[in-house]
Order: sequence, then structure tokens, then C-alpha cells
Amino acid sequence: MCSPQYVPRIARQLRKFHQLQLDLPNKEPSTPWAVIADWMRQAKQLTFKDQQKQAAYDQIDFAALEQDVQQVAATCSMTHSPVVFGHNDLLSGNILVLQQPGFDPEDPDREGPVGFIDYEYGAYTYRGFDIGNHFTEYAGFEGDYTRYPNKEQQELFFRHYLAADNGTAADTPLPSDQLDRLSAEANVWALASHLYWGIWALIQACHSPMDFDYIQFSNTRLGEMRRRKDAFIAEACRVFGAEGSPVQAVPAGAEQLLQGQDVNGVVASIAASSLCPS
Repeated sequence: MCSPQYVPRIARQLRKFHQLQLDLPNKEPSTPWAVIADWMRQAKQLTFKDQQKQAAYDQIDFAALEQDVQQVAATCSMTHSPVVFGHNDLLSGNILVLQQPGFDPEDPDREGPVGFIDYEYGAYTYRGFDIGNHFTEYAGFEGDYTRYPNKEQQELFFRHYLAADNGTAADTPLPSDQLDRLSAEANVWALASHLYWGIWALIQACHSPMDFDYIQFSNTRLGEMRRRKDAFIAEACRVFGAEGSPVQAVPAGAEQLLQGQDVNGVVASIAASSLCPS
């Protein structure tokens, strides 16, 4: 999925997906913040029959996790990421290379158009979340987050994403300031993706019949969020700080996460911290 052979086609298809205008009664983005708030409420009330799972669950510091969520939500709001209809689960298993009837399974056409499947988590969201989430999935089923794309790799994606409908040549390098903004947006929203799936996994650990170590999956996603958090927040502050703070509007769903706090105050505290270079 992260191979240069596939990235241009995936980027173009995702751009088309983001341009869908669906006739839904509510186009306010519920993903990720309103969903995270609901999942957090559920996750804090879990009880496990399995003593080993319960012991692992008891080690979770929910107060610290809530602080992570609040900090990431406030920083994401600095990006003013546009609202789009997102797939929200664009991992490799949900991307198909379409084949012609009668194709040879032993020698499939790897250059065909791509299509997306599995819209279970499809919803109105923020562009940065859908792209950042996709970038986290470069880790594959092995969870190798060293595969997360660097800026050069991200540029390949963004060039084709933007060229899908604006008539520019996909081989034209992006202006550095535009690439900085797109990359910082995706990166800080990737933190939100780790929170989203990390908290989701806790609930699955309690209720899913699948034989899968959801607790370990949650630890991996939340651990990667914390490993990347300082650098990605500092990047967002550098790129969006002047224009993004103070925040003009709380992102949809984040009110519950900020627990009545003034979002401008949260962002100001981030900007004043060591995470944001002066």
C-alpha cells in the first residue's frame, strides 16, 4: 500500500471520495471527537472476566489518557482541516486493485484502478483525520510504525491527491509552504487516529469474540501516539501557530473532550509550553 507503485492511485481515489456530497440529515463531523468521547465513557466502565485482561486494564491511566485527548484535540483544531466525507479505515485490506473479468489470479494486473471497500466507519470527518489515519496504516498488519511516511513520501501522496481535480501535473513539486501545511495537518491528526483506535480496542478487548490481543493493540497505538506526540504538536505549532491560535471554533465533538474548558486556553497553554518553539 505504501509502495510508490500504488500511492498515486490511492491518493487520487481518496480525493474523489472526499468530494462526495451525500444527502445525509447531519453533515457535522462525528468522527473522531464525538466518537472518541463516547468510547472513552464506555472504556472507563469496563469489567473483564479474564483476570489477565483485567490486570492489564487496571494499569491504564485514564486521567493521563484524557489529557492526551484534550491536548491533541486542541492542537488539531489549529489546522482548520476541511470537513469531508471520510472512509476512516483505509488500511490495505480495504483497498482493491480492480481486475478485468476473466483475469488470471496467478498473474493479476497490478496497474489497474483502485477501489475502496468496507464503509463501516465512513462518516463526515476532517480531511486531516482520514489522511493521517491512512498514513498510520502504512504500518501494515505487523504494526511496524517505522513505515510511517516521511515528508518526501507524503509529498508523493499529496501531489497526486491535489492533481486529481485541479489540472496540475502530478510530477510538479509542491511549494514548500504548501507541503509543510499538508504534512503538519496529516501528522497531528494521525495522533487522533491512534487515540481513536487505541480506545476502540479497549472496548473490543472486553466484548469482541475474536481471538485477538486487543489490549496489546491498544497499547501499541497509544504508545505510538505518545512517541510521536511532542514532535507532531511542535510541528503543528510551527506551521499553524500564528494563524491557528486563538482557535475560531471548537471542532465538532470536542466540547465533551475539553470538559467545559476554554479551547483557546488549552491551545494557549500548548503554545506556551516547550512543545511549541518560539
